[in-house]
Amino acid sequence: RDTDRYQFATAGESVVVWSLNPYAGVLSIEPGDSRRNVRQCLCVAFVKLPDAAGREGYLDEYVVAGTQSGDFVAYLVKANRDNPGGPPSASFTQSSYACSGGVHAIVPSPTDCATLAVGGGDGTVAIFQSNDGKWVDVDGSKLAGAVTGLAFSPCGTEILAGSSGGELKRGRCGSLAQGMVLVAANPCAALTGLSFAPDSNTMFATASADGMLRVWSIEDYSIAMQTTVHGAGYPLCLEFSIDAVISGWTNGCVHSHHASTGELLWKIKDAHPSGVTALKLARNLRFVVTGGEEGEVRVWELRQRSLVSHLKEHSARVTRVTLFDDDVHAVSCSRDKSFLTWDLRHDKRISAHTQRMGGISDIALNHDQTLVMTCGQERTISFWDLREPYPVLLIERPEQGMHSDEATSIAVSHSGSLFATGGADHVVKLWQISHDRPVLLQSNVGHTGAITGMSFTTDDRQLVSIGADGCIFVWNIFHADGDEGKAPHK
Repeated sequence: RDTDRYQFATAGESVVVWSLNPYAGVLSIEPGDSRRNVRQCLCVAFVKLPDAAGREGYLDEYVVAGTQSGDFVAYLVKANRDNPGGPPSASFTQSSYACSGGVHAIVPSPTDCATLAVGGGDGTVAIFQSNDGKWVDVDGSKLAGAVTGLAFSPCGTEILAGSSGGELKRGRCGSLAQGMVLVAANPCAALTGLSFAPDSNTMFATASADGMLRVWSIEDYSIAMQTTVHGAGYPLCLEFSIDAVISGWTNGCVHSHHASTGELLWKIKDAHPSGVTALKLARNLRFVVTGGEEGEVRVWELRQRSLVSHLKEHSARVTRVTLFDDDVHAVSCSRDKSFLTWDLRHDKRISAHTQRMGGISDIALNHDQTLVMTCGQERTISFWDLREPYPVLLIERPEQGMHSDEATSIAVSHSGSLFATGGADHVVKLWQISHDRPVLLQSNVGHTGAITGMSFTTDDRQLVSIGADGCIFVWNIFHADGDEGKAPHK
């Protein structure tokens, strides 16, 4: 409207028009006349439509507000005759049903004043056009989750929509019903597992508490595959093999999905009744070792999906299982403060190590097969020689570079010269392994939640970290002059 005042509208239990006089510094309000049409509004926008009286070249200004009941209401904005110096008045004119789940986003086209985009709580993206004073639904599509934001391209021919399901899609107005193109996607819940494909620097898989398994390309950060299992809870751990993603779920099952199509290949029912909390695939791809909520370690033959071994010495949740290079020996760690080394061929424990206090959150084997690194509730990073009963080295003080809170994840580079840790303090730390004491190279901030998993690429040039904040971070590691022994830089 032609005015020297700043004007804006807000919506909640009612629609309110505000006017700011920049010269006098006076802010005044005018509640909209709802004419007893009570709504809880979730979003609001200004639109201009051809004059209702049919006057050539005139436009009427409206406030449109999306409501919790799934419709959007229009208020005609006019000059306030009772208060000429105050904000304009707004009176209810009509409501139009759009979707179920409430209207969460509403935005007018930048080039066509009679076109409006509406986003719904049921994932609906709808295009409405004004026809003889009535809003008509002319095009639409669906997203996963509730629509949280909409934006037109400057020319008004395309629309971008984001959803609570982690999707960002682009579509061409007029052909939204034919489908929208996925531009980007992101987990919308805590990430619980991370695994790289064997000998791959470009493909990795994640599991998340939204129930999704995703395969990502590290080259363009796109999703190559995503799938879920309905009614199975959510995945707690996973392994990415050559052509399959094997995962352990809260309902106690182990599922295998095709890495390219997401098709369910097979499942092991009731592998651990209380939930599969850890999983490791053998290098020969013939068996998988799983850990459970109640402390069990089990070995499964994959051809028949049959139970080969049941090892029960942990008294609390198994947090990680890893295998030696020979596929004969395994190490499991638990919240019972211990990690155990197993001879899988003879189904027996061959060593047991216990830390002073607090459960162990993660464990990593160095490539010499004798050095083991653990982290957990004790708030230390412990180095163990499997031939010795006690830690040979502890990182426990801030001046040594220790996390300010519990370290929750640890990973060793393929060269064995570096390792990385992540903690409940949201920090990712990169360390260099030296003969006397590890050297902290960098502390990296980015996550806003506890780090839940980490892995180096095969060439050790990148580190991927995942967190309870639902974020995936890819960190570049550069070695000075190409010398792996020198300090890397982020």
